[in-house]
Amino acid sequence: MKIEILSIGNEILSGATIDTNFVYLASRLLEEGYQVAFHEVIPDDPKIMKEVFQRALNRSSIVITTGGLGPTIDDRTRDVTADVFEKKLVLSEEVKEYLIKRYGKGLSTIEIQSMVPEDTKLLKNEVGVAPGFFYEGKSSMFVFPGVPSEMKAMFENFALKEILELLSNEKKMYSKSMYLCHVSEHMVDPYLRDLERAYPDVEKGIYPGYGVLSIGFKVKESSEKKATGILDNCIDAIAEKFYTHVYSTEEKDIALAVHTHMTKHGLTLATAESCTGGNIAAKITEISGASNYFLGSIVSYSNHMKESVLKVRKQTLDAFGAVSEEVVKEMLEGAMQASGADYVMAVSGVAGPTGGTPQKPVGLVYCGLMKKGEEPHVAKILAKGAAKRHLVIEYTTNFMLGTLYRKVVYDITPFSNVKTSIPVSR
Repeated sequence: MKIEILSIGNEILSGATIDTNFVYLASRLLEEGYQVAFHEVIPDDPKIMKEVFQRALNRSSIVITTGGLGPTIDDRTRDVTADVFEKKLVLSEEVKEYLIKRYGKGLSTIEIQSMVPEDTKLLKNEVGVAPGFFYEGKSSMFVFPGVPSEMKAMFENFALKEILELLSNEKKMYSKSMYLCHVSEHMVDPYLRDLERAYPDVEKGIYPGYGVLSIGFKVKESSEKKATGILDNCIDAIAEKFYTHVYSTEEKDIALAVHTHMTKHGLTLATAESCTGGNIAAKITEISGASNYFLGSIVSYSNHMKESVLKVRKQTLDAFGAVSEEVVKEMLEGAMQASGADYVMAVSGVAGPTGGTPQKPVGLVYCGLMKKGEEPHVAKILAKGAAKRHLVIEYTTNFMLGTLYRKVVYDITPFSNVKTSIPVSR
């Protein structure tokens, strides 16, 4: 059985509204073991809506629509679904009574909102006004309002049970993911191709991010135990090749992996940030309990702050500039002296989109990591996403958290896998 979701609304097609309903429905259905086969966004045009509804019902066993159930002129879903199923719109006394009880007789749209296609099952709206409904047949259609809070409550409280009943004889989709740092998709792809031959029924996906990489595996099976064994084999095969790069098989957030290890082993961390503007510290402190290991950050955005707080020498700044290995080395030493942390990280670069030069282009970042009692290490990288300031910052943040994770967990020499890494001696 195929599941299809239709998102209705000119505001979605124009980009004025983000379609969070689809993301919610698709992810919730996958949690229950069922993957959406099709998704389409359609305008508030009755002719197009009818055409798309009919196509969806011909190719999918369950069709879910969101949007177009309000009382205004552009809300056409109720009329079009009635037309497609050749049903009349009738006044539901049940809905009318319910709305009067909630809002009183003064609600001007009670009559309109109480009109529903005949011979449908109602989905009560406990948050808003417009009721949902569904047709059950060879292909079933579930019709929801577009307001996310209304749709979610209706789906969870009433529709999900009906949908799962329709799908009860279907094999479930099981999925597992793994998350890696300091590795690219082209490095992993050959091993996934090997897995394709060993496990052809497993769906495999690589999802590159800025500084992190996600790999997902999905398989349809009759039992969770069998599916788990297959998925674990796939994860183990990749982990065997990239074990020092795998930071989690549960959560994508690399800051959480750092948090877990640092707190478990009683280690402390401080940061000195320039081009990232405190973003590394922000990512760390988004997680409750970060104070158990994170001592603080010095956001030394100006040369004055680098000199006065981190004790970077003026001669160093004048000779090499703020974006340099020499300055980042002294930022590390200053942060270590100020904090006394077990580990310190420092970054300085050109986040752009302005400020770049041929010698120091946008995206150039010097990254540093130092463990107490050991030599500092600095790497020169060209951050991915140099066309966008926020992407340079995101990449640098995740790159540094990955560097720290691999150091504290596996004692990997910082930046040893970066061709432009620069070990710095005192």
